[in-house]
Amino acid sequence: MDADGDGMNDLQVEWLPGSAVQIKVTQPIGGTFETRGLCGNADGNPDNDFMTPQGLVTLDKDEFGDSWATKCAA
Repeated sequence: MDADGDGMNDLQVEWLPGSAVQIKVTQPIGGTFETRGLCGNADGNPDNDFMTPQGLVTLDKDEFGDSWATKCAA
């Protein structure tokens, strides 16, 4: 995925056996936007991974997943 429009892939999403997903930030993402979520703010610091949309960090995978849930249109 080219997140900043420079023609280079910035994020790599790989589906692994057993329904696991691996997400890699493959180069620094430029721009003035924030990143949050599974990779924290993509700064290489694992202490801010699993960040909720509210900016809180949780170690509980269910709490993390639920925090990002959206309502599906019928």
